[in-house]
Amino acid sequence: MRKCRLSTCRARLPSVKDSDKWQQAGFCEASHYWQSEVDKRAQKALKSDKKKPKPKLKSIAKVRDELAVALQKLVRLKAADEYGFCQCVTCDKRYHWKEMQGGHFIGRTKIATKVIEENINPQCRHCNLRGMKQTSYVLKYRQWMVEMHGEEFVEWLRAESDRIVKHRRDDLQRQIDEANAQIKQLERQLETRAAV
Repeated sequence: MRKCRLSTCRARLPSVKDSDKWQQAGFCEASHYWQSEVDKRAQKALKSDKKKPKPKLKSIAKVRDELAVALQKLVRLKAADEYGFCQCVTCDKRYHWKEMQGGHFIGRTKIATKVIEENINPQCRHCNLRGMKQTSYVLKYRQWMVEMHGEEFVEWLRAESDRIVKHRRDDLQRQIDEANAQIKQLERQLETRAAV
């Protein structure tokens, strides 16, 4: 015995031979068919609301890279003079801070020292990309670091680079926010100096 497919009705249906098209579809009336379609759409909407994926968090490595980029920009801005020029730590050439790069004394591959601000200093493109592959440039950078921070700090930085560290996403994000705030402030200061 067939019954209406609408859950609130469940009336008996005639045999398939004697029925019209709504009854062949399993409903006693056309309005029940449309009511069931409305119910299906409502249930589908509820399911789609439940299945909305949570926004994916960025990986810690990605957040760490963002912090490194922000620190590189911050370091260049801090080193810039009132006209926006800063000096390369290895070749002593002066370029506008936007043309410089933030060169790491200990390479970016070392995670422990990648986001230490003192490890990053302004370098021209040539020195940062090609020069740091040559011993003479590395020694010049080391000499500059010793003059700026002292021998003990350079040795500590070397030892720190081999340490295994676990960064927390929220700590890194907080550092990014702080760096970006400083960057905005320094950029405003440079703009006001340039306008005078």
